[in-house]
Amino acid sequence: MSSPRTRKRFIVLAVLFGCVWINYMNRTNISIAGTTMRDDLGIDPLKMGLIFSAFSWTYGWLQIPAGALVDVFRTRRFYAVIMFFWSAMTALTGFANSLVSLIGLRLGLGLFQAPSYPAHNKMVTRWFPTNERASAIAVYTSAQFLVLAFMPIIFVWMMNAVTWRGLFIITGIVSIKYDYIVITCTCFSVVAELLNQNDDIIAAVSIYETEMRAFICWIKVGNGDGVRAI
Repeated sequence: MSSPRTRKRFIVLAVLFGCVWINYMNRTNISIAGTTMRDDLGIDPLKMGLIFSAFSWTYGWLQIPAGALVDVFRTRRFYAVIMFFWSAMTALTGFANSLVSLIGLRLGLGLFQAPSYPAHNKMVTRWFPTNERASAIAVYTSAQFLVLAFMPIIFVWMMNAVTWRGLFIITGIVSIKYDYIVITCTCFSVVAELLNQNDDIIAAVSIYETEMRAFICWIKVGNGDGVRAI
């Protein structure tokens, strides 16, 4: 079934683009900081490989149950919650001092990011008609590749300026601040839905008014028998 066109769907798409950008920014920053982290904490390459892969352990295995949760809960509010927690995992990584804490935080990041893409697809299905969904998905998924293209340069600059710990802390704080936009977008979405419903109501009233005018005109020009029949 095709979703109705709404006035705020492009705002929703812009927010989704930002969500994917934040999503990949949080999961890829460790690829830049990894070498410095390893030297600073004295972690050997094998254990560093465990830290790198920990994200995928929870992210991969929880895709299906995470999608089921997205079907159960209100999507945008649920998304705001998981974004807050995955941003917290990133920020706390800046305070980690051991292999166990780093693995735990990466597991947590994968856990809370697992529902993100099912949620993206559900929001696109909700807000975009069938003939616009592929284009909408293409727009927001492009963010992940733009992150890979441009953010490493920024990550290196940040790491040189504030160390790898500062890189994670700042990334987490920026993500938490963006989470507020997601919550605000929920308000936009509610307003948009009301506007869309009001458009339907106004259209129905307009049709009714037109029909009544035509009916009254028929009465006025009709003969007496027609009026008595009414």
